[in-house]
Amino acid sequence: MSGNAFSQAQDITGWDTEYCVNSPVDTIYGINPTTGTFPLVDKDGLATGVTQIGWNPAVGVFDPSKAGLHGDHVHIVYEVAGNLKEFKPKLRDDAPNATLDPLPAFFCDYDPLHVLN
Repeated sequence: MSGNAFSQAQDITGWDTEYCVNSPVDTIYGINPTTGTFPLVDKDGLATGVTQIGWNPAVGVFDPSKAGLHGDHVHIVYEVAGNLKEFKPKLRDDAPNATLDPLPAFFCDYDPLHVLN
């Protein structure tokens, strides 16, 4: 199983090249050909984060929060006639939940400095 997100992007559509762990799920479609499948695991038996919902046409649901990490990438697997193709979007940690509280609702030009922590 080999390949990268750029050379095989024409084989599936509906996915992004980068996700956060808490990104919403994406519906992805196999288009080359449309009768492929999205295996639930890769060649090493690790979860891909994809649930297959149809094979003709090939439709799957990719959930970044359920994807098995392999180094810096998750792996989306698309299988056509026994040939596995691997797509590697980047998966980043969730952005922190930062607040600027207690930030005043508005400022006037004569107000004192306000330090954000």
